Amino acid sequence: NVFSCDFMPKVLQHLASLTKANGRVMISDFRPLSGNVIMKALNFVYYGIVALFFNLVSNNPLHPIYDYREVLPEAGLTLTKSQNFPLFGFGPAWYQTIYAKKNPS
Repeated sequence: NVFSCDFMPKVLQHLASLTKANGRVMISDFRPLSGNVIMKALNFVYYGIVALFFNLVSNNPLHPIYDYREVLPEAGLTLTKSQNFPLFGFGPAWYQTIYAKKNPS
């Protein structure tokens, strides 16, 4: 969660290039916004505070929450599993882990 919108697909493609055919890649990050309007707003505010903090402290680029499922195919990866996690072990899932497999050449 530290790459700009333009650079993130390149990083994912490089990661895929380092992975053997049928190898696995795991990505953990914020989950794309979901739920009702209130939950989406709370998630957006929480993410915004975290993103702004890391931008100020370490100059990470500000960017939206990525939906990695959209860019996996461009990197030659196929989604095999997606797992969602709540912030404190309960409540709405604001984090996700994406499991992908590299397509055979």
